[in-house]
Amino acid sequence: MTDFQGAGEPASGDGILSVLDLLGLKIPELLAVITVETAGCGYLSDRRPAILFERHIFSRQTGGRFDSQNPDISNPKPGGYQFGADEYPRLAKAFQLDPEAAQKSASWGIGQVMGFNFGSAGYDTVGAMVQGAMASEDEQLKAMSNFLKSSGLHRALAVHDWTSFARGYNGANFAI
Repeated sequence: MTDFQGAGEPASGDGILSVLDLLGLKIPELLAVITVETAGCGYLSDRRPAILFERHIFSRQTGGRFDSQNPDISNPKPGGYQFGADEYPRLAKAFQLDPEAAQKSASWGIGQVMGFNFGSAGYDTVGAMVQGAMASEDEQLKAMSNFLKSSGLHRALAVHDWTSFARGYNGANFAI
């Protein structure tokens, strides 16, 4: 599964309406999130899900056991980002060391939901969440909406409390 290519179906009207209904949002709030997170597209041109691999999360997920030999993909400090398709070699390298931790250490799809949030996103395993991200943007939107609902962030989004939303969605360093 290291190529991470699936059907890559685009978002449907029903998928978008389902998210809006679940979260009590309007289109502009939803578009604000997906525009900031992925410029509005959950896939790269080759139909792999848009990702961002977080080496500090991989370090945390693996107890730092790969830090000394692989600081480019396992490091307590954030960084090393390559962006776009260039994130996949980093993910593949981490996947060879620890597949589950690697998938938990990337943000996936149109909403860039971190893999370690798979439970809040409505999945039993991180692998199931990744499979959903590979299948369709509707699945990516479902993961994002489940995460927003379970974390309560949909409320901040609905009232345009952008600072609270960004802090909750992206963590303490959201302003960076």
